[in-house]
Amino acid sequence: METGSFESTNTELQRKHGQTSSSSFDDVKHSIADKLQSVAKDMKDGEMSQVMGEYGPQVSNVLNKSAEYIHKFDYRDVNDKVQGYVKEKPGPALLIAGAVGLIIGALFRRR
Repeated sequence: METGSFESTNTELQRKHGQTSSSSFDDVKHSIADKLQSVAKDMKDGEMSQVMGEYGPQVSNVLNKSAEYIHKFDYRDVNDKVQGYVKEKPGPALLIAGAVGLIIGALFRRR
């Protein structure tokens, strides 16, 4: 098998996988944001507004801002920034990854 054909096949698989995961991620992202906006509307105008009292509009505002952030969030941009950081500073990135791994391991070990 030639190296060139392997690279082109790998690139095609990455592109195909990237489109699938990107689409499903965007669907989930928009679904969550829409639900947040729905809850925010209920807290401001619906039955929840009576239960929440004076805090309803404040909570509604925070939920709307969160929904806007989720709608605008671009994981590709974050991925590019993380990859850039890892390339610039591999030592600290490795230490951070190790620390996160230890914390996650400790959390799952206790369960």
